[in-house]
Amino acid sequence: MKWLEIINVQTADDAEKEIQDQVDKLIDQLSTESINDGLRKLKFYFNCSVKGNLLIHMYWETNKPEKLGSLLGLSLASALRKFGLANHNILLERRITNEKINGK
Repeated sequence: MKWLEIINVQTADDAEKEIQDQVDKLIDQLSTESINDGLRKLKFYFNCSVKGNLLIHMYWETNKPEKLGSLLGLSLASALRKFGLANHNILLERRITNEKINGK
């Protein structure tokens, strides 16, 4: 099953470098463990018009989704809360047929 884990962090100031360093450190610590089995892609997005807004997208493919989040996602969300508000969401992929996209 494919699922997406999103962490959205909003800081009061421009802490992008410090956040990136914290995320890199956590990923290095957790990367040797088998907890990341199923992680297909990890991407960072910084808002181009709002300073201090960061999104982390983790694309997973596992037998079943982690309804509360992966250990990596939970660890990242917990560590990033010291920078400001952090939302952590788990989304299941839903396939859309070409007919729905093309209006047929």
